[in-house]
Amino acid sequence: MADDEGFHLVRELAADCIEMLVNVGIIDSISDRWPPEVQDNWRQKIEQLRDNVNSTTAEVQEFASTWDDQAAS
Repeated sequence: MADDEGFHLVRELAADCIEMLVNVGIIDSISDRWPPEVQDNWRQKIEQLRDNVNSTTAEVQEFASTWDDQAAS
């Protein structure tokens, strides 16, 4: 999106992602104090977040690729 609204949305997305990463990092810095089963659950949550991010990245790439292919036709 080249317009101001699109740029604003992308900036908001970036800020939301950064906020999540900062929070996960802060929480992770104390996770070694938790019982082993809680640490395992925390690691699983981080893996779920990573899977979600990777899946969403693939989705947006596919979306853009589909529209690029149609625009080129």
